[in-house]
Amino acid sequence: MNTLSVPLSIIAANLLVVMNVQATPIIDNENTDKEIERIEVKGSKQDTTLVELPASATVINRETIKISGINRLTDIEKFVPNLKFSQLGEVGARFISIRGVGANPLSENRTAVYIDDIPFSAINDKLLNDVSQIEVLRGPQGTLYGANTEGGVIVINTLSPIGDKRTSLSVSTEHYEQGSRQQYSFSNVTPINNDWAFRFSALNEHGDSYTQNIDSKVTNPGEINDSSILSSIHYDDGNKSQFSLYLMADFNRAKGIYEQTYIPINTQLYNDVYATENPLLLQVWGVNQANEKKIGEQHEYHMDDERYFDETERIIAIKYSYEFDWAKMVLATNYMDKESAGRGAQFELTSLPILNTGSIDNKEQFFSELRFTGENDHFNWLVGASLHKSERSFTVEAKDIAFGEQTFRSLPSFDENSLDYALFTNIQWLLNDEWRMDFGLRAAKSEREARRAESGLLTLAGQPAALFPVVDEKSTFNDILPKFALSYRINSDTQAYFNIVKGWQPGGINDDAFASEQEKSEGLTYDNEEVISSEIGIKGFLQNSSLYWSASIFNSRAKDWHEMAFLRDELGRAASTSVVVNAGELNSIGTELELNWQYNDALQFSGHLAFTDSEYKHFQLGENADFSGNSSILMPKNSASLRTSYQLNEQWQVMLQLNHFGETPLDLDNKVSQESYQLLDININWQVNQWTVRAYINNVLDEYYFTGQAFADFTMPVEGVYFSAPGTPRFLGLSVSYKFQ
Repeated sequence: MNTLSVPLSIIAANLLVVMNVQATPIIDNENTDKEIERIEVKGSKQDTTLVELPASATVINRETIKISGINRLTDIEKFVPNLKFSQLGEVGARFISIRGVGANPLSENRTAVYIDDIPFSAINDKLLNDVSQIEVLRGPQGTLYGANTEGGVIVINTLSPIGDKRTSLSVSTEHYEQGSRQQYSFSNVTPINNDWAFRFSALNEHGDSYTQNIDSKVTNPGEINDSSILSSIHYDDGNKSQFSLYLMADFNRAKGIYEQTYIPINTQLYNDVYATENPLLLQVWGVNQANEKKIGEQHEYHMDDERYFDETERIIAIKYSYEFDWAKMVLATNYMDKESAGRGAQFELTSLPILNTGSIDNKEQFFSELRFTGENDHFNWLVGASLHKSERSFTVEAKDIAFGEQTFRSLPSFDENSLDYALFTNIQWLLNDEWRMDFGLRAAKSEREARRAESGLLTLAGQPAALFPVVDEKSTFNDILPKFALSYRINSDTQAYFNIVKGWQPGGINDDAFASEQEKSEGLTYDNEEVISSEIGIKGFLQNSSLYWSASIFNSRAKDWHEMAFLRDELGRAASTSVVVNAGELNSIGTELELNWQYNDALQFSGHLAFTDSEYKHFQLGENADFSGNSSILMPKNSASLRTSYQLNEQWQVMLQLNHFGETPLDLDNKVSQESYQLLDININWQVNQWTVRAYINNVLDEYYFTGQAFADFTMPVEGVYFSAPGTPRFLGLSVSYKFQ
């Protein structure tokens, strides 16, 4: 691993040039002041520019999206301070963390994602079509949005299809040591008349997974085939009324790979335990060696038996807006139907013939949000209401290989319903030319109901291992969430601000298994959490408005924090499958500095520095585990980026980006941490007439790093042997696009 001295020495030598921020277009120096000043933060839901917003935000514009090749949501973590994504594996859901306020696999993301005002509790990368601007607002935003936005909100704005006919075809290929991947995409926007337009997009990505299963008993070491389609129709009368209807579908298929794909972190120690003759394995499992050969390469792992993951997601969404004389109304509604099925969760994380599990997860979700906004000389106001309803049926499948089972058996399903509704308001009070005050309030209520009609037994070698208990639970949670912000315009180019806001996450009911009634009583339900977030910052322009800068200090204090954990017995063995528990208190404090310098028409520098100290102030899990004083997981203690783009001429453009991610704790015990690492990306764009060619190398230094939570063997933990989900290897890619006239 590279050390911290490399990026810090570069940043120190270029202090006025580096530090990430909002990307801005290549612009003429004569118009610099006007162009930068007009950066509008649409995610604020009110007429607010980037400088006027009394909170931290990062805006990535279309120019940067194009040259850097952002086509996956996870790509934006390189551009935004204190933003980090994590996964359980190469496929499956993604979890978002902002300033240490992150999500775990068993709860909803604390950060919401909105695409053109339409909320998504989960997001697939393939929905990124015709993106014009991406915004990340950090900190709770519940007085502006119907969805829960405890950590922040990611707002994706697309190009308007009205009055603009465009058709494009793109082909790309990516190559890495473990194989290759190809992508084909087609996009078409067709105006029907002056008021109506139709949009259609299709994408297919297929190829080798970069995590590879080397067990000789598997027929496919890892293959991914993802497809998505989007069709929409849009109406805009150019005056008061707008309407959009979206139909989306994603089909994600993975062979030889499961959504939980864990790679041994210490390969040598893992090989010593499992790829050589081991008397302990012979004594416990009757097999003297788990793996027939050693893991020799990065991103390799050993697991026997069936592994696959299939997910189909269908969405219908409607947005309608109308300009009254006194206010603007926006109504956004979406319905999602998601079906997921997979097998390959092996508790021992090796090729021991012991146990294989999987699941069938079906979910329907309805979300509707109604919002009114208005303004006058002294007030900007917003009033809204939201309703979120979901139904889910979750079935665990298991095959006790050690007992001789040849097929999977289904355990009784766990069925849950949830209902969330909220009223929210936000008022901007313009006191005078210098002072502005923001007030906000959110009243939220959540209802949870869960049932499992009969118990299900998980066996290991024919013996009871854990019990999925009978469940018949109902819980109701509610809270009042205030917000206050004060900003002061120091001069025409500089503004200081302070904000304090409350966020929350409702409690819930776990669907997992327990070793005994005692563990069940401790882990079946969990309470709602509350977060008080405060921030003080300053932002503005220098050098005739060609240099934008922003600095902030923040603190987030959480009570009854939701964390994913495993209940353990007095010997440290797992006494449950994964459950959500309440940590008594979590505190996150840190700083952020962003800069963007438009040196001239062709050359731009940008970068960021970020520090986060996130710690469990009080977290005791039963009598057997105390994590108090430990750092929270999956958030780098520091991060930095340096990015430069240069327009050589009308055809050629180059971008270099260096990111540094500091030490990141990967487990609650803080026994495992990802050391600091650096990612260097190079993008070269050539554009002539209707053709665009992009050649790129991601992770030039070929850093091998881990981004997921670390776990030990769940059946027979061995000291020092931990598993986690790795990040992407070095990618060499080539993309060719053609725009039809």
